[in-house]
Amino acid sequence: MRLRSMKIYAALFAGLLAALAAGCRRDAAAYQYGSVLVNGWESGDTVVLRVPPLEQGGAYAMQLGLRTSNTVSYPFRELWLSVKQEWASGQTIIDTLQCTLATPAGDASGKGVSLNQYEFALPVRQLAKGDSARICINHIMRQDLLLGITDVGIRLEAKEDE
Repeated sequence: MRLRSMKIYAALFAGLLAALAAGCRRDAAAYQYGSVLVNGWESGDTVVLRVPPLEQGGAYAMQLGLRTSNTVSYPFRELWLSVKQEWASGQTIIDTLQCTLATPAGDASGKGVSLNQYEFALPVRQLAKGDSARICINHIMRQDLLLGITDVGIRLEAKEDE
């Protein structure tokens, strides 16, 4: 009986280690969110995020993260954003993102319980070692005041050679 319980504990421990190893992600060069008012993100309100100096140069993938509330509904299926990247090297990049947040039936397509989490890819960029950035995010919807958005952020990671 004792040998059987030891085997069960060993199997559970091995499963836990495998789950931890599978869940690990490499460190991001930048990972930051800024909050917006859930009761109304005005078109003139800019979320400003910072990328610290990069430890290495190379190709970087950027994801824009977005969170919406389940208690204050976002009234549209899509959200249009302007993402302006001002790099210390002098490079300025402006991307326009079309973010689909709901199915055609109007159901939120994000992941989460009290908040819906979304991620949208920006183009891969070549960046230099030591480069840093100021990233400004605005919504560019026709309606001035948007309800239901809680946070906007970025995740910047060095791409591995493929």
